[in-house]
Amino acid sequence: MMTFVSIFMLVVINTLPAEVDTFTLTGLDGEILRLTKQADGGWKVVEPADKKMGTFYVKGTKITIKREDGEDKEFSQDLAEMLGVDEKTDWKKLTEIKTEDLTVKIKRQKNGIDFVIKAGDEGDESEQVLKARWGAKKD
Repeated sequence: MMTFVSIFMLVVINTLPAEVDTFTLTGLDGEILRLTKQADGGWKVVEPADKKMGTFYVKGTKITIKREDGEDKEFSQDLAEMLGVDEKTDWKKLTEIKTEDLTVKIKRQKNGIDFVIKAGDEGDESEQVLKARWGAKKD
């Protein structure tokens, strides 16, 4: 499950305009996560308050998740090979990512990204949309 979340966080955080300090991710179940940029460059899940997902750090193709509680306090993964991307990838021009199990079309919006997810076998595919939205930094 964390790899699934990591894929979307990696693309969103690599795509965010520099002036953005908060964004939301609307999950397939309709749940909305709000993340804010921290002083150290990480993105912390602040809403809902009971979701203890931690802080996400992205550098190129590597994502690190740091949690304040639980046994797994830090989890790092380089997703380059899994997603077929590398350090030279232009994240703002990326239109699709593929893994063994799913294909994700990336559709840019004025204030975010829609991830159109196709999963399943050919002829028995399902399509769902996950949305990331952001606004400009507040003074």
